Amino acid sequence: MKTTNEELILIVDDNADNLMILHSDLKKMGFAVKQTLSSLEALELIKHHSFSLIILDVEMPVLNGFELFGKIRENPNAMDVPILFLSGNRIQQKDVNEGLKKGAFDYIVKPYDLEELNCRINLLIELFKRGKQLHQKNLQLTELSIKDPLTNIYNRRYGLESLQSEMHRHARYGGALSLLLIDLDDFKGINDKFGHNAGDEVLIFISQLLAKCVRDTDTCFRSGGDEFMGLLP
Repeated sequence: MKTTNEELILIVDDNADNLMILHSDLKKMGFAVKQTLSSLEALELIKHHSFSLIILDVEMPVLNGFELFGKIRENPNAMDVPILFLSGNRIQQKDVNEGLKKGAFDYIVKPYDLEELNCRINLLIELFKRGKQLHQKNLQLTELSIKDPLTNIYNRRYGLESLQSEMHRHARYGGALSLLLIDLDDFKGINDKFGHNAGDEVLIFISQLLAKCVRDTDTCFRSGGDEFMGLLP
């Protein structure tokens, strides 16, 4: 069973022969592979590549598989990447449990069955991809809930929540806090004379103008039909 896309997998094993065999097997399955004998080099590779799966040997010098696992999870780019422990047949059940408790997604003992390894890898990668898709959808839903659909600046609800938060912060730490209330003059006349589409274009233009004029620390909101707020901490 081959993957339709080339997912990048990192394998880390201090045994060169084992590394070569596993690399060859993964390539036959259709995966792109990065490999290293060094746990420290693995940490560097993770900084510069986006992996869909990381396969770790348990018994390694400098950092064993469990220790390397902990270091990997400290990297924001690899916090959610599935990790598969692969170790010799001398491994004990307590070690398997240790890996699973630390958050490993799966555990396979060498020598492995090629078809089983293939199935487990594809399952882990598919779950990882679905997790990323779900996260992206949640971000989109969050964006929709706080943005005005016409002007694409923040909406009234988010503006009032931000104002309340800034007022609490101001009460605790002091400093200046300004709030701009902006109402467009004669906006109804634009809608009556040129139509609502033209009115929408005016609102979009004003929103873009406000967004360009404020600082990075400031925030603009559409608080009503032709009304805007600017929160300036």
